[in-house]
Amino acid sequence: MTRSYRFGPFIFDRSLNCLTRSGKDVLLTKRQFHTLGVLLDAGGDVVGPEVFFEKVWVGTSVEKSSLTQTIFMLRRILGRLPNGESYIETVPKQGYRISKGATAQVLVMPSPSGQNRKEFNWYLPGSAILVGWCQIITSFVWRLIM
Repeated sequence: MTRSYRFGPFIFDRSLNCLTRSGKDVLLTKRQFHTLGVLLDAGGDVVGPEVFFEKVWVGTSVEKSSLTQTIFMLRRILGRLPNGESYIETVPKQGYRISKGATAQVLVMPSPSGQNRKEFNWYLPGSAILVGWCQIITSFVWRLIM
């Protein structure tokens, strides 16, 4: 089961590999997207660098500066909470966590039942198109960055 989250004006949808802000797509690199996912999955607990290296940079030798840069860029993209705090906190000598002011809610998508199955099927083509556009945009941004 994949988890989706709502925090502030954002919806993090792992099943579609998309982050939206107030309904508009937010462009993230693959590593930024997975880093944010690790933070959201932790539910506000501190995530150490080794966890990011295991889950985001799988099988890759990486410097801590790569994680620092990824967090820096995520902070710029996400902006700040209404109270001025960053969505991502640094916990000195431990790691990072989602700010307590940015409480993330797990979104539960209802499974289709026989009663509303026809209505659900109308969403499948739209979802496929949305996934396609997210992949095209991500590919374009990836080429620009690399």
